[in-house]
Order: sequence, then C-alpha cells, then structure tokens
Amino acid sequence: MAGQSIWFETKQSEGIFARGRKVLHLGDQPVEANFRITLTGHYRLWINGLMVGRGPASSSITTMKYDVWDVGDFLQPGSNVLAVEVIYYGYKLSSFPESPAAFWCEITLDGRTAAQSDLSWKWSLDPSYQQGGTRRNSCYGPMEVYDARNQEAWKELRYDDSGWCPSIRVDAPWTKLVQRAIPPCREYSMRPQ
Repeated sequence: MAGQSIWFETKQSEGIFARGRKVLHLGDQPVEANFRITLTGHYRLWINGLMVGRGPASSSITTMKYDVWDVGDFLQPGSNVLAVEVIYYGYKLSSFPESPAAFWCEITLDGRTAAQSDLSWKWSLDPSYQQGGTRRNSCYGPMEVYDARNQEAWKELRYDDSGWCPSIRVDAPWTKLVQRAIPPCREYSMRPQ
C-alpha cells in the first residue's frame, strides 16, 4: 500500500483537535474511487465540503484497522478538497491504545494510487476547539469545548491554507494495516414522520 505515516509539529501532546487538507486535481470522473484511511485517534473525512464518514474502528497498536470509503460520488473533475478533522488523544482509552500520533491514507482511482498521506498535506490545530481539554475518564477522550464563532470554511476549495503547518514523516506505531472487518457506520439525517 502507498502512503507514509505523517503528522505535524505541535507543542500540544494530548487532547489535540486538528484538521488536515490536501487538494487533489482530477482530469476525468473515475469509475471507481476508494479512500483508505486510519490514524491513532479518530477522524471525520470530508471531500469538497461534504462529510464522507468517521472512524477508525478500535484497533490494537500493532495491527491498525483502516476504513475504506467509496468516494466516487464526492469527487468531480478539476480540483477537489480532501479534508480530515482529527482527535489525537495522546493517552490510553478503553477502546484505543496509547501511541504516538500518526495519520495514514491512500486514494485509489480506477485501481491506481492518485493521492496518499505524504508531505503535501497541510495541518492546523482547530481554533474552534479548546486544545488539551480535561480528560473525562478512562473510557472517553477529552471534554470537547467547541466555539462556533471560530469556525472557518477550511473544507472548501477557496480557503487559504498558506499559514498551515507542513506535514512531517513519522514512524508508524503499527506493524500491520488491515481493513476493518465490519462496514463503517453511515450517518444521515432523518425527519420525524
């Protein structure tokens, strides 16, 4: 599989709410498009401002599970924004092992790698969240303190990320990547009847 384990320089060591992005340029619309993704924490994946899904499944630190998303309906010819919101805990939770921060992904279009986690990704701490929040207990991550006044349109193509941090290559804490055995949850809106 393609892709490097990456992260970014930050003084924060736990309770990190961050965001990463990359612009992918496409010629024609692919017939098949898959996005493989995991990290040592949790993520929400967005493409062109639309939420694709969240994950990953609980894993051990040696055998890390990755998700596979069919993203054909989210991509378009021309420029596409790949965006991830991430939470890195920095400590052990009941459902997640303690491990160094690392993000990995691979995007395949019609069976060929079109993009991956590499040094072209840009990162920023999310100004909408309080960083390093109070730990709730050993089962859950930090308390999420969110201030919508600091929300930015960073998932959109027009957003200027020139002030964001570059990616750095990190050693993957896992020794093996495996596709999750159960399908990821799908989220959708439902109106009451």
